[in-house]
Amino acid sequence: MPGLYTADEAFQIALEMEETGQLFYEALAGGSGHKELVDFFHRLVTMEREHYRKFQKLRQEYGQPQRPMGFEQLDRVQELIAAKAIPDRAHAQQVARQGSLAASLELAILMEDLSVDFYAALREVVQPADAKAVSTIIEEERQHAQLLRNALMQL
Repeated sequence: MPGLYTADEAFQIALEMEETGQLFYEALAGGSGHKELVDFFHRLVTMEREHYRKFQKLRQEYGQPQRPMGFEQLDRVQELIAAKAIPDRAHAQQVARQGSLAASLELAILMEDLSVDFYAALREVVQPADAKAVSTIIEEERQHAQLLRNALMQL
C-alpha cells in the first residue's frame, strides 16, 4: 500500500519513536537500583535525544512542506510504535531490576532492532519517492544498534 505516508510524516514518526525510546530508557533507569545501570540508561536517553535532533534536522533538510499529523493519525502511530517497536515492558523492568549490564544491552539492542523492522515496514507504505528518507532513518537506527552491539562485545 505505497503512498500511505509522506517522508515528512515518516520523520514525524521517527521523532515520536525517539521520544518513546527516551521515556522507555528513563523508566528503566528509574526501575533499576544499580548505579551502573542507571548511568547506562541515562546515556541511552541522551543518545535518543541526539537522534531526535538529528531526525529534526533531516526532516528540515528533506525539503518537504512540514504539516503536523492530526491527533487521530498521531494516536495510531503511537499505538503502532507501542505494539511493534517497544520490547515487553514487564520483561524490560525485570531486566532493569536484575542489574545485568549485558542483559540491559541486549534489551537495548532488541529495541533498536525492532525499530529497524518497524521502519522497514514503514518504507513499504510511504510514497515511492520518499522511500529514501525512510532508508536514511533505518541506517541511523542500524548504526545506533551497532554501537550497542560493540559495547556488548567489550564486556
